[in-house]
Amino acid sequence: MKKGEILKIGSYFPDEEAPKKAEWIVLKVAKEGDRALVIAKNGMECIPYKADGAETTWETSDARAFLNGEFFETAFNKTEQKKILDTVVSTPCNPYGVCGGADTTDKVFLLSAEEAEKLFKNEEKRRAWSNARVYMQTGYINSVGECGWLLRTPGYDKKKVACVLQDGNICVYGGAVDVKVHGIRPAMWVKI
Repeated sequence: MKKGEILKIGSYFPDEEAPKKAEWIVLKVAKEGDRALVIAKNGMECIPYKADGAETTWETSDARAFLNGEFFETAFNKTEQKKILDTVVSTPCNPYGVCGGADTTDKVFLLSAEEAEKLFKNEEKRRAWSNARVYMQTGYINSVGECGWLLRTPGYDKKKVACVLQDGNICVYGGAVDVKVHGIRPAMWVKI
């Protein structure tokens, strides 16, 4: 397996009668070659980062709780769940001096702004298509079906969260944590 390849694992399309396997882009393969960092090829869900609008970091966000709870349990069968590795997730401070909070250990996570910039060559590579579920949940889809997606980096303050816009640019200033306009592209380390 190498960077750029597609891995099919899990299925998270609860609105469809016969869900297809989810597609994940390989972003990086560990030097040992036994695991890969993958990200959902498309936006998979549209949820607020923190529904009550309170100050938050990745550690206390609703997005983290959803990804490592309902999403993990629904999207992957027991065999697939065993292939998804625990990952220590660190979220550095952003350019505005807002720090990302304590490290966490997660199965599934969102990329940080730094990771999104480093792991994708350019804006074009960061663009994501909306699935039908994201399209129905938000009006923030462009004319060709692309959606923005959330990152875990805080925005200008802890009531904002960074995101990737529809055109693939990273917006570190961010949007309000309680707004439901961006999709999520879960990421995870997987045994290969």
